[in-house]
Amino acid sequence: MKSIRNGVINYVSFIRTYDMVSEAYNVKLEKVVGTTEYNFYGIEDISDYYSCTDFITLAIDLIDTDVDGGEYYLTISGAEGDYSKYLCNVKDHEYVNSSNENTLLASTVKISNL
Repeated sequence: MKSIRNGVINYVSFIRTYDMVSEAYNVKLEKVVGTTEYNFYGIEDISDYYSCTDFITLAIDLIDTDVDGGEYYLTISGAEGDYSKYLCNVKDHEYVNSSNENTLLASTVKISNL
């Protein structure tokens, strides 16, 4: 399972298959439950050696695109069609440690951005 987070550029690596010959890839996020879909087009592999490596690394920009949190199917495609499909968790919240001086609540965790 892949995991990405809202509000940042996520660098996600994938195993390169023999048919991945594109210089730019398309990434589609489809909500597992529901009909929500997000598409990212023309994402280039950030590695220097392109087809000489066993992995590709794609930068998925979630700074400007606000994706609802939850589980998605992440599909990588190119000019030749779909290459692979993964299960992906999109985090739209963060865990913040409490700085409360009260010793009873000092080790609590507060979930924000819900």
